[in-house]
Amino acid sequence: MKTWLGQLLTYRQLVVGLVIMLAVVLLGLLGPLVVDVNGAKVGSDIPDLTPSLEHPLGTDTVGRDLLRATTAVTSIHFSVARRTSS
Repeated sequence: MKTWLGQLLTYRQLVVGLVIMLAVVLLGLLGPLVVDVNGAKVGSDIPDLTPSLEHPLGTDTVGRDLLRATTAVTSIHFSVARRTSS
């Protein structure tokens, strides 16, 4: 007899979705401690760079580092959600 957790883990799409959601939550909570979000400002780097070691997600057309921008926006969303839920 499988436990309820064992039964849930048999659904591959569910597990992949939960891993992605966990990664987004960790990015929002721990990302600002690891990633300098000042690179998310317009013109902080060369526009339209492809992904590299320096810019893992590349840069957009106005020169924002996409990893830093994603981290900054995700943490802002979490802080807004905490304020509105209390």
